[in-house]
Amino acid sequence: MSSQRRFAMIRKVLSRSVMATVSPVCLLGWGIFTCLASLLGILGTDSILSPVARVTFWGLAGFFGLFVGNAIRGTFAFHWGLGTLGTALAAPLVIALVVAPACWAALQGLRDEGSDPGEPLLFWGLGVLALSSLSSLTRLLLQRHIDRAARKAVAHMQAASIPDRARPEVVDVPTPEAKPAAEPASTGAAIADPPFPCAFGTGSPPPAMAPMSPPAPMRPRLYDRLAATGGTVQHLSADDHLVIVGRDTGREQLRLRFADAVREMDDVEGMLTHRSHWVARAAVAGFDREPGGKMFVLLRNGARLPVSRSHRQALERTGLA
Repeated sequence: MSSQRRFAMIRKVLSRSVMATVSPVCLLGWGIFTCLASLLGILGTDSILSPVARVTFWGLAGFFGLFVGNAIRGTFAFHWGLGTLGTALAAPLVIALVVAPACWAALQGLRDEGSDPGEPLLFWGLGVLALSSLSSLTRLLLQRHIDRAARKAVAHMQAASIPDRARPEVVDVPTPEAKPAAEPASTGAAIADPPFPCAFGTGSPPPAMAPMSPPAPMRPRLYDRLAATGGTVQHLSADDHLVIVGRDTGREQLRLRFADAVREMDDVEGMLTHRSHWVARAAVAGFDREPGGKMFVLLRNGARLPVSRSHRQALERTGLA
């Protein structure tokens, strides 16, 4: 990997981590953690810092931990290809190795000389590991609940019959039979039937109505959210509280729930290949299988997205994989 590409990847990870950290959900959790840690004086901070100093210390430490955790989880999930369970198991260990020494060193710098040194670094590491593991477990359970609700919504949307739009139809009106004219009383000659009965008299039949072409399909509602015009949406990918919209002309980020983004694709035929990835059926170019059993879907815009085991059977039933 070139240095320029590595720098671009690091910048993308940092920007996504900042956006995830300042999201409403993370800020709410950060506030709750700061209040509880300050009141309880966890990890021996009650004997070293004053109440005001504890609030400041745990506020900064909590925000730093959230930022590092989001950066590590994003790196594991989107750049190293770890699954949800692998990320939940590996991220707390790395977070403890990074956050615990930094917080412990900061606390040692804040305490007065000759005062109680507080808990040792090993105890801090175990404490941060326990806190990050609890956070990862809570995050995993919430994410699975949200994904389950999203899958139900997508399955219901795909299974529901979409009513046909109102279209003008040409109805064949049966031609009324011509009634024979009454015979005149004075002569025995019968009056010939008109060549074709019509409302405007006799003559040639009226021209047949040309069938009207069906209206053009409506554009999916998600297109109205995109800043750039042109191109076709080929895949949607969830990235924390953002949705990455991949088109054949580029990529764009939207602050939107993943389930809502899939729902706003309306009549576009597509499928979930992963809990965080949706692809349009027309954009699938092929599949790639690695020796370890991992499977990826290849799109026409060059994207390579993972296929989870739970969604592989659904793809095989459609005949694509």
